[in-house]
Amino acid sequence: MKLKYILPFLLVLVAGCQKDLLTTDFIRQLNVPDQDIPADGTTIITITAELNPDAIASARNVIFKTSKGSFIDGKDGAITKKAEFENEKLIARVQFKAPTSIGKIIIQAEIDMPEEKRDYIVSDSITAIPSQPDKLQLFASAFGVMINFGNEITVSGTLENKEGGGVSSGNKILLEDFYVDNGTPVNGRFRDAKLSTSGTSQVSAIYSPGFIDIGKKIWIIGTVLDAAGNRTPMKDTVLIQSIQN
Repeated sequence: MKLKYILPFLLVLVAGCQKDLLTTDFIRQLNVPDQDIPADGTTIITITAELNPDAIASARNVIFKTSKGSFIDGKDGAITKKAEFENEKLIARVQFKAPTSIGKIIIQAEIDMPEEKRDYIVSDSITAIPSQPDKLQLFASAFGVMINFGNEITVSGTLENKEGGGVSSGNKILLEDFYVDNGTPVNGRFRDAKLSTSGTSQVSAIYSPGFIDIGKKIWIIGTVLDAAGNRTPMKDTVLIQSIQN
């Protein structure tokens, strides 16, 4: 009878020891190179996880997750990468693309071991800081547009920061139309206007000059607004002309 009590005790002890072995530092270090990153939707940084070099082959796949932004070739904010030896270190490497929304970003790394009941996770954080516009480029889908709402054109714009990258979400522009010959407003119609940046640095609207004469030249002017909605010196223009319906 005594053996019946000892055997279960030994099984529990062995199981407990095995679990302790599994908790040995799978991931020794998660390296996020920058504390701040512009929320421009274009900046890419490399993030690495250094694994225990003695890790068995089945414990070398690392799942990276992020609360914002994305991984190149990843999906839904996650990606799995196999660690490889680099200069005698076992490294899993991913490329991370910045979001366009500002705020704290949590980066996590864990070993892909679905058979285990516990997660072994290391994490770090970076901050996505505002990426402010420095330039606006305006485009028109055509340079002739019919009078009397005979057709419409698309006016689109791209906002860029000082480095030529994207800008953060929430940057706004104003679109206006003026006659070239006298500078008075055309008062045409801008519809389906998306004049605040969101996931990209793009803005757009669909335009028609309405009931005006044929052959009129029109300036479409885009002006970048500040956070308070005031005009800034940043602007761009496209020239179009009214044509026969």
